[in-house]
Amino acid sequence: MKQEHHFAQAKNNLKFLEKANASALEFYDWQVTVCFYSALHIMSGHLKAKGVESSSHVSTLRALDPSNQLSITKLGEDEYVAYRSLYNLSRRARYLVEVNSQGIVTTGDTPLATRCVHLARSIRNLDRILAFLKTEYKVDLDKIKIKCSDLSQSDNLKFVAIQ
Repeated sequence: MKQEHHFAQAKNNLKFLEKANASALEFYDWQVTVCFYSALHIMSGHLKAKGVESSSHVSTLRALDPSNQLSITKLGEDEYVAYRSLYNLSRRARYLVEVNSQGIVTTGDTPLATRCVHLARSIRNLDRILAFLKTEYKVDLDKIKIKCSDLSQSDNLKFVAIQ
């Protein structure tokens, strides 16, 4: 898949996220997952632009990691942390487990619910990734409208309009 196709898919995912949020607000797990997969396509397009092929989430994380001396992707620490956070939040949403900073999955007796606070974290991280896309690749992006009581205007989001 070409770089542009990944970016187009990311934009399509963003449209879906906006519609899902407007009509099915309580499904935070799916919205968090869509945030991650939007970012995944952006990073897949970025890797493609750098001539890097990635076949798994782990290899994508490794290729993007700015502390990896073999990485040629020139991804900043802020963008990497945002992407890694989205990855962890989506795993939490999809598998009802917690992922710590070392990537270790922890489980308890009670499955972990995904709530508005997790969507807010996902949106903040996604906004950082969208800023990278806009700056690095000059991709035109429309603001998406999102309802989430854990977001506020003080978050200073560039690509998300809080409803």
